Amino acid sequence: MQVNHSFWVATLLFTTYVQAEDYVTTQFMFYDEDAETTKIVAPSLEVNLDFGNDYTLNSKFSVDSVSGASKIFYDKSYDASSGASPYRHGKSNPSAFARGQEVNSNDIRYGLVDYYDIRFFGGFNLTKRFESRDEMSVGVSYNNEYDYHIPEASLSYMHWLDERKNSSIEGSFAMQRGDVLLWCSENSECDTNSGASKIYHQYIYNASLSYAQTIDAKSQAKITLFGASEAGYLNNQYMNVVRNKSGRLFIENELRPDRRKAYGAKLTYARAVDDKLTLHGSYRYYRDDWEISSHTIESEIYYEYNNKLTFEGALRYYTQSSAEFYSGRSDYFTTEKYASSDLRLGEMNSMNYLLGMDYKSSSNMNHYFMVDYYEQDNDTYAISLIVGQKYRF
Repeated sequence: MQVNHSFWVATLLFTTYVQAEDYVTTQFMFYDEDAETTKIVAPSLEVNLDFGNDYTLNSKFSVDSVSGASKIFYDKSYDASSGASPYRHGKSNPSAFARGQEVNSNDIRYGLVDYYDIRFFGGFNLTKRFESRDEMSVGVSYNNEYDYHIPEASLSYMHWLDERKNSSIEGSFAMQRGDVLLWCSENSECDTNSGASKIYHQYIYNASLSYAQTIDAKSQAKITLFGASEAGYLNNQYMNVVRNKSGRLFIENELRPDRRKAYGAKLTYARAVDDKLTLHGSYRYYRDDWEISSHTIESEIYYEYNNKLTFEGALRYYTQSSAEFYSGRSDYFTTEKYASSDLRLGEMNSMNYLLGMDYKSSSNMNHYFMVDYYEQDNDTYAISLIVGQKYRF
């Protein structure tokens, strides 16, 4: 089950880049969302190993438990004995996933329906440094949820443009071929091996090209152009719409176009004000052919209090237009081919506020803590807590 708000906190603070050191990082994240009562508990492990000066192997593993509820359309009069829920974890209200039967307008409700998921992620990335100190990285990963199985392969190459290593260009490409499983309980269409009534596929391709430049001894800038292409089954299996077919009403799964293309750019700038204070800022623009466009502005401040303790504060503003086929109305009965009530496709504005602290207890050990507060203009509020430690060996 995919959750509304992406975990900015998990990647913003203390992000690990490929570097010449061996280390192990353990981390624990707790996320609590008020408006849709989503809770996530997620431990993770990262191991970085250097093999001489030319090879680095980075591996990451995580598991998280997701529980909560989302607002969707459902039939309040549904009789569970009349058919099985087509989804494995719509337990408290199977009527939400009993689709395709004609519904009386008085029985249509728009409200919270619970879900539960356990997700596993594992990934490996191998970096090779050449004699010129150019770098090539090859990565593979696998994300497994109850209803999504997503393998990914990636390739990137970074080339230094001058001998002093002041400027570089980097190109990257990633490819996913995901399986989307529609679950059933007792259904003649069930696949006895997987338990799924149907299995669809997603194909997602991402590419980017970056140029980085050291401006002077205290500042750097980077510009990134990116594009993405998606095809296949792009619907959210948990989201419903009400279809009006010549005056007859049916609750059915949402339907999105089976293709999407997107493009955008991101500009970042970092400056060391003095030996203790560093400022980061970035702007990102995104646009796709579903008519969604977004702007993201981020600012971060790092302050090294002493040789053991570092603080960070960060702000992130995000604004997005809605997809052309989205409606957030609770009485929305559509006659259009494409329709969705998924809040993530709607118009929104959001703010993140983050505070973090990193404490170096020894030459080999760092401990860090961060808290992130997220608010969205559709009455979604969330708080995330992350605790971790990094051990170098």
